[in-house]
Parts: sequence; structure tokens; C-alpha cells
Amino acid sequence: MSKGLIIGGGVVLLLVIIGLVVYFTMSGGKEKTPEPEQAPACESGKIITGQTGSLGACSSLIDIKPTEIKFQGAFFSPLNPLRSADWIHELSSSPSKREFIASHQSPDNWCKMVRFEITKDNGDCNYKVIDAGYTTSPADASTCTTKPQVLSHWGSKNPQALATSNEENGYGIETLKYSKYC
Repeated sequence: MSKGLIIGGGVVLLLVIIGLVVYFTMSGGKEKTPEPEQAPACESGKIITGQTGSLGACSSLIDIKPTEIKFQGAFFSPLNPLRSADWIHELSSSPSKREFIASHQSPDNWCKMVRFEITKDNGDCNYKVIDAGYTTSPADASTCTTKPQVLSHWGSKNPQALATSNEENGYGIETLKYSKYC
């Protein structure tokens, strides 16, 4: 091997080493990692009115959490009882659909229930009221409060008309309050 070739190879090696030293010195010795994507901001107190509708974009059904139900229908006395998340129980869940039972212990010894669903389709979450039912439940010793009780009642319910207003007989949901990304 010629002396010139060895010197030329040494110069190239020296330049590579200098380049690496400069790179690691400038970058702090670490490779830069991309910034993580920001999670969407929590949206609480959102309300949807009616029997169906869009809850907007969502990445997962878990993004949506029902927080309050305002019932409707002529068979509620007093009209339009409000129930918090404690009275909303998940009935079933899959990657594309979650079903819930919203329950109300009436003063006239009934467990009144309405089933609704939240579905995901092409990045959007949607809401739909499905059906209603009732069973007996004594007001002074309610069996219409915990998830196991409500799901048991739902399994043995009497069907009820789905009310879309307070003028219609039956039970329905006037508004669903929910949070998103919280």
C-alpha cells in the first residue's frame, strides 16, 4: 500500500471522527425525539338534547363519559327528574358501541329505566336513545340504585313506551350531559 493512500485514509478517518464529535457536542449527545402529541383538552358540561345526535370527534368511546340525565315523559312525577352519573350504569361495551341504563327510583314504587347508546363511526361519536322499561322497586327501600340492581331490573323489565316529550306517555331522555376527554 502506498504511503499517500494510508495518509489519505487517515485524513478521511480523522474528518469522520471530528464530524461525530461536533454532532454529539451540538446535539447534547442525544438524538432528538419527536414531541408527543398533545391530548385534547377536557370538555366538561357538554349537553345533547333529543333522541339522537352527534357528540363530535372522538378517538375512543372511552373519551365520552355520561355525567347527568334529564328524563322526560308524562309518566314521571314530578316531571323531568335529574339523575347524576351515579344513576347511569354501563350495560355493555364493545370497540364500536357502549350501552347504558339511566335509572330513576320513583316515589310511587317503580324503577324507571331508559337505555341509550354511544357509538363510534369513522372518528365521530354518536348518541341514541334506544328503549325504556320499568319494574317494581319500593321507594322506602329502593332496589334501583346500584349497578347490579339496575342491570337485574333491566333484565326483567316490563317494556314501556319511549317518550320524546313530557306530553307523551312513557319514559325518555330530554338531555344528556357528558364530558369528553376528561
